[in-house]
Amino acid sequence: PAAPLWGTTEGAAVPASQKGAQRFLEAAGFRRGHRARSLSLDLARWTPTAPPDGVELVTARDYQAVLGTDHGHSFPLPNESRSWVLADGVTQVASLIAYPFTRDSASDGSSPRSASAGHSAPLWGIYSLEVDAAARGRGLGQAVLGAAIAGMRDAGARVVETLVLPDEAPAAEGLYVKAGFEPATEWWVFE
Repeated sequence: PAAPLWGTTEGAAVPASQKGAQRFLEAAGFRRGHRARSLSLDLARWTPTAPPDGVELVTARDYQAVLGTDHGHSFPLPNESRSWVLADGVTQVASLIAYPFTRDSASDGSSPRSASAGHSAPLWGIYSLEVDAAARGRGLGQAVLGAAIAGMRDAGARVVETLVLPDEAPAAEGLYVKAGFEPATEWWVFE
């Protein structure tokens, strides 16, 4: 089906309006699971925020932090992802992973493609934002989100999108809305 798919840890997400894609997945044995929502941020209307004192920001490519530790791992294949990691001393306490896309169409029914290296991309998609459970309540989610948005804007982004599961993680949606993200498209996650 010609519909965008967000790969999530919960499954494959397709827009709620793409009935053909849903029938295709159901016929292939997948079942409808979580309701999801994509949120979009127009960077022309975004205001940067300062990170809290006492944390250090590190950015990397193709890297996933292991929160609560001083280490992480590289993705097995280069994938153009960028990671923003906040550390308190040597302990990684928050991270955000995002990808650039070649066209800003993730919510309009066409499939975005990963941007080729060295090219600016007007659309970025946030894959994950995590805060270590022991470090929550300190504004680290907003801090890593703000640092990542600034980095994406500096890399040529005009729009940033993410996918949330409101029933599973209502605080995540609140964090993005507080940063200026607005609802874009309703989705179903197929398991």
